[in-house]
Amino acid sequence: MTSAYSTDLKLELMVTGENAGTWGDNTNNNLNLIQQAISGFEQVTLSSGGTLALAMTDKTISNARNMVIKFATASIAASTICTIPDSIEKFYIFDATGLTNPTNLTIKTASGSGFTLDAAKIYAAYSDGTNLNEISLDTLGGTVAAANITGTIATAQIADDAVTLAKMAPGTDGNIISYDASGNPVAVATGSAGQVLTSAGAGAPPTFADAAGGISWDTTPKTATFSAVAGGGYFANTTGSAFNMNLPAGVAGAEVAVADYAETWDSNSLTVVPNGTDKIGSLNESAILNTKGQSVTFVFVDSTQGWINTLDSTSNVRGTPPYIEASVSGACNTLTTIDTNFKLATFTGPGTFTVTAGTGPLAVADYLVIAGGGGAGREIAGGGGAGGYREAHSDPVSGPYTASPLATPTALPFAPGAYPITVGAGGNGVPTAGPCNESPGSDSVLSTITSAGGGSSFSPGKTATGGSGGGGEANSGSQPTAVVAGNTPPVSPPQGNPGGLSSGNPANVAGGGGGAGAAGATAPSPSVSGAGGNGVATEITGSSVTRGGGGGGGEGYPSSYPSGAGGSGGGGGASGNAGQPGTTNTGGGAGGGGSGQGPGGNGGSGIVMIRYRFQ
Repeated sequence: MTSAYSTDLKLELMVTGENAGTWGDNTNNNLNLIQQAISGFEQVTLSSGGTLALAMTDKTISNARNMVIKFATASIAASTICTIPDSIEKFYIFDATGLTNPTNLTIKTASGSGFTLDAAKIYAAYSDGTNLNEISLDTLGGTVAAANITGTIATAQIADDAVTLAKMAPGTDGNIISYDASGNPVAVATGSAGQVLTSAGAGAPPTFADAAGGISWDTTPKTATFSAVAGGGYFANTTGSAFNMNLPAGVAGAEVAVADYAETWDSNSLTVVPNGTDKIGSLNESAILNTKGQSVTFVFVDSTQGWINTLDSTSNVRGTPPYIEASVSGACNTLTTIDTNFKLATFTGPGTFTVTAGTGPLAVADYLVIAGGGGAGREIAGGGGAGGYREAHSDPVSGPYTASPLATPTALPFAPGAYPITVGAGGNGVPTAGPCNESPGSDSVLSTITSAGGGSSFSPGKTATGGSGGGGEANSGSQPTAVVAGNTPPVSPPQGNPGGLSSGNPANVAGGGGGAGAAGATAPSPSVSGAGGNGVATEITGSSVTRGGGGGGGEGYPSSYPSGAGGSGGGGGASGNAGQPGTTNTGGGAGGGGSGQGPGGNGGSGIVMIRYRFQ
């Protein structure tokens, strides 16, 4: 029977009754082949650009059976291949330390794949019978509990970004890793809060030191007392309350900056407190910052002057809002929020409307400007005319609401600046004795808008024009022939209406004063005085309010002749034979005095309102 041979090492597999007398020789040969496989060494020579085929022959010492294959010294200038036999499973060690240009060499099975060398070093490989596989550390599975390397690692390669922070040795909180002059890693010692990292140039690690110039801004606003550090910049928000900023110990050249975060320092100041015996501008005293929108930079100079302010700005360089930002001044004047997104500035006396920001098509405002109502005379006097009534309403400038019929759709623009407000006073009435010096109301003024004061009541031959005119006077003499004009001086839309006339000849009754919404009534008969013209209503405040009524004509002669009623919206009527005043802050005209030396009333004061969008 013919012997068989093993697949991997080609050992002779003898059976009983075979090779009589040669079993010992054959067995010794098999042992030699095994020895070659587990410890054999053979040097082979490569030819650059060629193929070296290692072989394994049955029962015969062969180069492919060796454990270690050493490549003889050679330069591999071109692509070169070394193959091992197919269909065997075996472990190899390839020694390529003598090769030049080893990356041109590929080791593989005859029919399968293998690997290309990356350096002149020693390689471990395993053939699975089909392909030759390089054995490297990254192919080892499982977990390595510990590694103890006592020798020298000539070259070690770790994949990019493969070492995580968790794999690094612990250090001190705040340390930074740098390199010394020899290229060795060193830990940079932590500095103090507020210090900056300063380079020492090549050959020395950087260090932390106090800032000698320049500001590092802390963008988290401070809302309570805090301690500044040299080189620090801060935003102080005093919206809730005033507080302090404590300066650090002074070092020549150190800087500290602070700015008004919410533009509230004018109401809640920031106090800057020096450290110990340090000074601020030669005085060992705190400095108070109380200017809206202020920003300050302090520099420490020396012990004599201490901290000196080198930059003090109050310029409000901020994003410009599309809406008006404003404030009011003056006693009894108010600024209120209405309808969520709108504010209403109300002036019942002199003051200033100050606009601090706003640009674009929504930086305009609606307005209501009413002048003072006219005063009335005595003794069957006509009613005083209402103060001139001017209004603007433009949605969406100040929101949807019902304005008066006199409103113009053109809102008033307001650039940043101060706008003085004039609120007209009511005209004087005539008492029971003394000269007949009844007077018109005074004008109310808002920027380019002027409302004329209401005309006083008049006697034949006197003129008493005004924002809404005045009524006729009746006593003796001929009947007046023309009404006294309102809307004087004329504006468009009109600000008022004329007064009414007396009736009869001689006239013993009086006409009513003109109102914002209607003319004063002419006496309807020789025995009844005319009523004042009605005012008009607007919802500029959020609710409907009528203003600008004319005063009623005075009680006629004889006293049984009734007086005229005051117009709706603030016109004065009569109480007995006394004319009543126009209602305050409506521009109402006064009621005329009645027969028997009845006194005339005073006109009602005017009002100015500004409604605008603030968000």
